[in-house]
Amino acid sequence: MQDDTPQRGRSLSLIIPALNEAQAVGETLTRAMDAARGLTASGALTRCEVILVNDGSTDDTLERARAIPGVKVISYKQNRGYGRAIETGFATASGDWLAFMDADGTCDPAFLRNLLDEAERTGADTVLGSRLHQQSKMPVVRRIGNTFYAWLLRVISGKPIGDTASGMRILKRELLARIHPLPHGLAYTPAMSARCIMDPTLRLAEIDMPYSERQGESKLSVVRDGLRFLHTILVTGLFYSPIRVFGGLGLAGGAAGMLVVALIQLLRSPGRDALLPLSVVILSSAAAVVALGVIFHYFSKQIIPEFPTTRAEIWIHRVFTVPVLLSASAVLWLVSFVLAFPARTSPVGGGALQPHAAMLVLHLALLCLIMGAGVFIVGQMKIWQVREDPASLLANTLIFEPDAAEPGPGQTPPEASTAA
Repeated sequence: MQDDTPQRGRSLSLIIPALNEAQAVGETLTRAMDAARGLTASGALTRCEVILVNDGSTDDTLERARAIPGVKVISYKQNRGYGRAIETGFATASGDWLAFMDADGTCDPAFLRNLLDEAERTGADTVLGSRLHQQSKMPVVRRIGNTFYAWLLRVISGKPIGDTASGMRILKRELLARIHPLPHGLAYTPAMSARCIMDPTLRLAEIDMPYSERQGESKLSVVRDGLRFLHTILVTGLFYSPIRVFGGLGLAGGAAGMLVVALIQLLRSPGRDALLPLSVVILSSAAAVVALGVIFHYFSKQIIPEFPTTRAEIWIHRVFTVPVLLSASAVLWLVSFVLAFPARTSPVGGGALQPHAAMLVLHLALLCLIMGAGVFIVGQMKIWQVREDPASLLANTLIFEPDAAEPGPGQTPPEASTAA
């Protein structure tokens, strides 16, 4: 998603969602307005607006926000969720660039200039500030969790990323249509990061940013929201690159199965034959997981055909074709019958290994047959009828079910009130 238009000279809208942040919201908005005036005065932007979205706060957040001159305030009577608050701000924003940051005092609004500089330097569609560095004041438990999520997304996507859930970033307005819909809760940021990094037509950049201790009580639940983050990253990975997820699990299972086989060869006790069925089950299961990955890979590429094809995907498309899979199935089937022939014996375990090997090969033959049929059927399905909106398909089938009343671009929810 490239845009050759110069980054500077554009307008920017900064969205600040807030839920019971009375302790920090006044100072945050004051600093945000100072940063906005600095960006326009320097000529970096032609216009910069600050929008505070009060997400149903029960303290003095709304009153303190309205006391800051120049801030546009949108208020929900009831809590609608972190992601919904940001989306509401985006719907009322007028900037060419969109930005959001937390209202809890952890982020420095002056860092917007650094994000804009990085966007101009790299031509990125979105730039996020990373909190995972030595000077960051992030609590240890959250640091461990965020490090794990970043590692997981790197493994699934094959691309570098340091902080998946950063609460401060900028993005091009036109990027929203590509990554919508997103969850309404705190999983909004990891979902956005996962969509951007998994979509090879988009460019994501990241730089370290100052991160201070929050003021007031955190709204994040380490366990509940952590599981939601994990779910978001895994399911997004399954949609965009299923072969990486299933293939990784299958290879891990295959390694475990081969380890069991190696132990069987090393053991000298009479009970070693009892491990043979376990190795067959593990290896067969691993092969089945890889087969699922291949089928879902073809399905994904039918839904999102415009994505560039990587070297790994080229190899997959060359090897896992219908003729190759059906031929492999026939050959493996023949090998399984040869191994199962009663006249043949094996020196390992008094011939106990051979029937198990025959069963494993037969399972592989069946999987090749199933993969061949699956690839053929997926290729024949009229999936192109839904290609125009892959994000909505993802929402309806895998991750999210968007509220019918969710605001579209340029629309303000009827239950939200605004004040400047």
